[in-house]
Amino acid sequence: MAFSSRNIKSEGDHNLYKAKGDQTRVIQRMTREERMAALDVKNNVVEKDSDDDLDSDWFDSSDDDSSDDYSESDPDASKSGSSDDDSDDEEGKVDKEETPAQKKKRLKKEAKKRRLANRPTYRDKFDDWRERRAKERRHPTLVYYEKLMRKEQRKADRLAEEAEDKRIEDEQIQREEWRQRQEDEDFLAYAKEVDEKRYRLDKARRTKEMENTMCRMTLFEKWDLENGVINRKRQKERDDKEKADKEADATLADTTFRKAKAHNAELLRLEQEADTQSALRTMRRAGMIAGVNPPKPDARGLPNETDIELLLKIKAKVEEEETKEEPMQQDSRSGRRAAIKQHQTKKKEKEKSHLEVELSRFRNVEKIQGSKLGALGVRYLITELVKGACPRLATLDLGWNRIGRQGVQFLSDGFKRKCCPNLVRLDLRANLLLPNALEVLMEGLNMGDVKLRVLDLRANALKDEGGCVVASLALTGAFESLEELHLQSNDIRSKGLWALFQAFQAVARDKLFPNMVHVSARYNKAAPDTLRQMRNCPPWIAF
Repeated sequence: MAFSSRNIKSEGDHNLYKAKGDQTRVIQRMTREERMAALDVKNNVVEKDSDDDLDSDWFDSSDDDSSDDYSESDPDASKSGSSDDDSDDEEGKVDKEETPAQKKKRLKKEAKKRRLANRPTYRDKFDDWRERRAKERRHPTLVYYEKLMRKEQRKADRLAEEAEDKRIEDEQIQREEWRQRQEDEDFLAYAKEVDEKRYRLDKARRTKEMENTMCRMTLFEKWDLENGVINRKRQKERDDKEKADKEADATLADTTFRKAKAHNAELLRLEQEADTQSALRTMRRAGMIAGVNPPKPDARGLPNETDIELLLKIKAKVEEEETKEEPMQQDSRSGRRAAIKQHQTKKKEKEKSHLEVELSRFRNVEKIQGSKLGALGVRYLITELVKGACPRLATLDLGWNRIGRQGVQFLSDGFKRKCCPNLVRLDLRANLLLPNALEVLMEGLNMGDVKLRVLDLRANALKDEGGCVVASLALTGAFESLEELHLQSNDIRSKGLWALFQAFQAVARDKLFPNMVHVSARYNKAAPDTLRQMRNCPPWIAF
């Protein structure tokens, strides 16, 4: 609904919204007092009349139709022609007695006075008429906003009533909670009083029982002193004899045990000495340690391309002779040809194998044993295997080659590229491997889908962390195809060995590593208590 830009200043401004012919001209009337005051000001006349005299004309009965009613209803009053002042004078006369007629006349006069006092004046009628006309001429917008204000007021009143009801309800709830809390406190006080009373009674009863018990004990001691002296003496003699016999038996058993222990220790020492000597003889024959006047090893010839086993070494570094090249002219065609030829020669030298043998020619090799390869040799080996060399390779022995974590990273990258799809045995003993290297290796084996059966990690530096890593890998199913796992001499202590024991004793071991037949973790540094706890392990686990 569009509204005019002009503001509604008063109730009469509704004429602005009507046609000119329909507009009503409102004449503001002046009261009698205002007219008389204006005439006095105009004629310079001083006021002599009071406000009561000016207002008396408004109550003149001659101008009102009600005067006729009063004259008709009270003919005696009209005939008498007496005024209100005469009636007051008559009432003031004490000596004259009032007759019934006079009383009736007086009551009529009083009723007339009341009617005249409550009768609406011309001014009141005019104001009522003006208010009715103003309501009829009210603008619809004002009516709408008045209704809207009344609606909002009713809404505010309703919200106030709801808030008051909620406040009263909350107060009732609080009073109820307080009453319930007071009842609980009274009950707790009563229970405490009852418990205290019961405690006093129980204490008195137990005190009396204790006194009776002490009295009985005193009597028993007295009777024992009187009647049991001989029995105690005999009992003491028997006890002393039994104690002496037990001490003699314990001394004999201790002596026998010490002798047997010393004998067993001597037998064990002799057995270990024999094993040590046998191992030393074997190692001398194998050339692992120097013996007394050992024979010189036979010179090993070059391997044949049809061999199944291959000993792999890196080429010895040959010092290249420094050749001084003559400066070539860039403009000459021969100089450019020589540069191209030299670049091709260097590229071919880089592509040549850095190993002593060319692995791509050995198609039947099933076992490769590295000799002092290091991380760089493992890199060259993996490069050749990725190219397709040795497709039948089943055993890779890289023990004692000091490949470290970098070499294991090269191995993992090669396994991811499926360089050894038929590999079943991997020997990485004594290569200074740490736990993080083990994680890298198992990641490559799992991603390359290499089905290893034997994994040898002896004589490395796995320690407790490495033992926990192996246990975690076992529980994640990384050893599903593994049959043998060797972890000897890895400085694994109680924490790592206990983790391995718990992992390989898992309930789901038939699903996680169903083919496992041997797990060895001997020659580590576990505490004796931990080893005693692991005595009941199955026979295929050795700690």
